Amino acid sequence: MSTRLFSKQAPADPLRARLFRDLVVLILVTVGILSAASALIINDIKRGFAEAQLQSASTLLRDEIKGLLQPVRQQLLILRDGVRNRDLRPTDLQALNEQLMPPLAHIGQIAGAVFADDSGREYFLRRDGERWVTLERQAPPKTSANSAGTMQISEWLNDDDRVRSRQQPSTHDPRQRPWFQAAVQTLDAKRQDSTPDTGVPTAAQAPIPHSDSTPDLASASVPHPDSTRDSASAPNLASAPAPASAPNSASDSDTGLETETSHSPGPETETASSPPGLAASAAVVWSQPYQFASLDEPGITAATAWREDGELLVLALDVTLARILTAIHRLQATSAGRGFLFDRDGGVYGPPPSGDNSHESETRPPFSGFYNAEQRLGGATAFEAIAAWRTAGEPEDQPVRFESDGQAWWAGFVPLDLVERRVWVGVAYPSHGPLGLLQQRWSLFAGIALAILALGVGLALLIVRRYSHRLRELPKLSIDPSQPETDLYDLIGRGESAHLEFKSTMRLNLRSGKNDKAIELAWLKGVAAFLNSEGGILLLGVADDGEVLGLAADRFANDDKCQLHFKNLVNQHLGPEAMRNLQLTLFWLEDKQIGAIECAPADDPVYLRQSNSGESFLIRTGPSNSELPISRALGYIKNRF
Repeated sequence: MSTRLFSKQAPADPLRARLFRDLVVLILVTVGILSAASALIINDIKRGFAEAQLQSASTLLRDEIKGLLQPVRQQLLILRDGVRNRDLRPTDLQALNEQLMPPLAHIGQIAGAVFADDSGREYFLRRDGERWVTLERQAPPKTSANSAGTMQISEWLNDDDRVRSRQQPSTHDPRQRPWFQAAVQTLDAKRQDSTPDTGVPTAAQAPIPHSDSTPDLASASVPHPDSTRDSASAPNLASAPAPASAPNSASDSDTGLETETSHSPGPETETASSPPGLAASAAVVWSQPYQFASLDEPGITAATAWREDGELLVLALDVTLARILTAIHRLQATSAGRGFLFDRDGGVYGPPPSGDNSHESETRPPFSGFYNAEQRLGGATAFEAIAAWRTAGEPEDQPVRFESDGQAWWAGFVPLDLVERRVWVGVAYPSHGPLGLLQQRWSLFAGIALAILALGVGLALLIVRRYSHRLRELPKLSIDPSQPETDLYDLIGRGESAHLEFKSTMRLNLRSGKNDKAIELAWLKGVAAFLNSEGGILLLGVADDGEVLGLAADRFANDDKCQLHFKNLVNQHLGPEAMRNLQLTLFWLEDKQIGAIECAPADDPVYLRQSNSGESFLIRTGPSNSELPISRALGYIKNRF
């Protein structure tokens, strides 16, 4: 009956189940570590990919700007030298046409030229289709009570073929324009530091204040597009957070200016020690980007000043940024990226995003937008990118991740000038665009990881089933205290082996019904053999055929008495040192108490002391114990210990 009960409760193969469980856990841990490592690697790859792409796009825009402005600066200095050599004044209309029309005809980014002096006289030239338009302002008489002067507006087919001309009063005074004031202040300052003139506009100075104010475009009365100097309504990039006054072009610019100073004597900049007849001249000063009202395009102004025979003269060129905006628009159209320019004071400039109707995008070319932080026109992506960049510490050599319109973006930034670093070029890419390919690959990797996991579980199950008969032969040298019943049934089901032995009782002879020293020595021999071999488990209270008998026949008063008897026998026959490798645990199985002696391999030989026959040396050979004679015992001890 006991054997039948054992068959019902014992699992078919608990070792195989636990091995399968451990293999599955191992596979899960391996896949988890692989997934975590791959996620880190993919994130690093994504960041590197974003950095390379953003850096390339940002550098492209910066190079576009440098390529746009460098020839303009050089041309301005050449024109200045030509005007000075010919000793021209703003009233020399035809001579100025001859001097200035060719550069404007061949350098497309130059939108206009202006020449003014300290008396208020001014000459302005711009191209209008196939014709040319000049505005010539005469200074008001010194005896006049007001500052109104006379402006003559002319249309030309070429430098000496005037088509029509008319005059009208004008209150416009070029001396009040910021580009004029900045050029004059730069000239007067005669700064002699070592800052090189790089040819690229910088933010070396704060915006120059000016006393005049530009009328609002909505309320200003403009008789004819070509009859007066235009006014623009867009704010300056360098403006403070408060709304800025409307800036104008070189002739009508109302924006703050920044100087680009070259103080080394040479062909581009003469000093106060120049030869007689050539007075000192200033370097080129640049404005920040603003909107040209006459062209409805953004641009900047370059100006330079000099003194000649006691007169103060200023020459300036208006430069369109159409090429820059075309590059930005091309970037946005081909890669879903967004490019923009911005300054450190919060102004942002760039084309509107696709589908934007907030800036009359349906009636304007893609490069006609000019925006600022107050109006937040053109979408919020640029402003959120800049905010994230500033929060991250304004890094230049790494991309910045941010959220806009509910999706993730990457943004990169490079300074327009490498010295003052006030004006920056920014490019933003949505992560679902080119960078999203890596996200798609991550999903693919997750699918592959799951497939590997499923394959690993299947292979583990196959291995466990195929080698289960061999797994059963693996020695078990301990009992899991968390599931002792399972382990005990597993051991009993295996039967006696080189690592397992059964004994019916600890001291009682079942045949005679009396305690018998021979019974005690029998299981002590098994313990000594296990200690001298590979270790093993000896079960007390289990018959040789696996029937669970229990230890009730030994009639111990309690568990402590049983443990004490075991200890006394080991100390007497094996020595106290053997207890270090032995552990007796009492378990209940089938409502019967049995004892399990777990034997770990000993580090030194263990001898069994018998009262009559002295000591013996035993080892485990298969399911039995073998006593070795002295000759063989010495060889075994030499090899084993």
